Amino acid sequence: LRAALTHAVVRPSFGQLTPGVLVDGDTAELGNPDLKPLRAQNLDFGIEHDWGRDGGVSAYVFHKNIHDFAFQTDLAGTGKWKDFSSVNTFANGDTATVQGLELAYNQALRGLPGVLGGLILGANATWVRSDATISGFDGGVRKSRQIALPSQSDRSVNLSVGWEGRGLSTRLALNHKSPYLLEVGSVFDAQKDLYVDTQNQVDFSLHYQIDKRWQISFEALNLGNAAYYVYQADKARNAQYEQYGRSYKIGLKVAVF
Repeated sequence: LRAALTHAVVRPSFGQLTPGVLVDGDTAELGNPDLKPLRAQNLDFGIEHDWGRDGGVSAYVFHKNIHDFAFQTDLAGTGKWKDFSSVNTFANGDTATVQGLELAYNQALRGLPGVLGGLILGANATWVRSDATISGFDGGVRKSRQIALPSQSDRSVNLSVGWEGRGLSTRLALNHKSPYLLEVGSVFDAQKDLYVDTQNQVDFSLHYQIDKRWQISFEALNLGNAAYYVYQADKARNAQYEQYGRSYKIGLKVAVF
């Protein structure tokens, strides 16, 4: 059994804090040096059971209270940016809560006969509910609305199957993420928010230890050529569509004694 109460402070990234402004026609990108650091209080409780060197299972629940989270937003059409079509920057949200459940399973099937004894199975899944508040002044009146915490999927799942033995180690893995909020288009209009659609990616890796000094490796990433699809409020309103294709890596490692 494990329990933890933690307090965290995370400052914004350099890219979010930069005071520079990049203007290209009627579009602009700028940082926000006035961003406050994120502050969070976290409570975690979990239970684990292991099977020695053959793996184990675990279940965790967690709750987080967050203040001053940073989110990406678009200032186009407001203030001095009223004649621009896109002005990407960052702002602090008010408060947010995140609670969820995480389950994990990992097992080496050494009890199976023959080559099947080298199989390794793994799975983990996380279900999250997040609620965040953002606010701003509209015509001199402060207004607020509720959003999901930016960049936080409600559901993520990882599945893997592998084989190990005689110096060889392989993994075939599936990563799944449900849609998440990418950008707050307007503090006052949810119809301008941008979301990243469901993502499913399949990867394969292989490592072979030739001897004590030499190891070769091979990786094949994004085997399904999954698309990066961004939509505005509704999935039928596409805002960005990209496909990066498959990528392959071959490596050679040598240990120098």
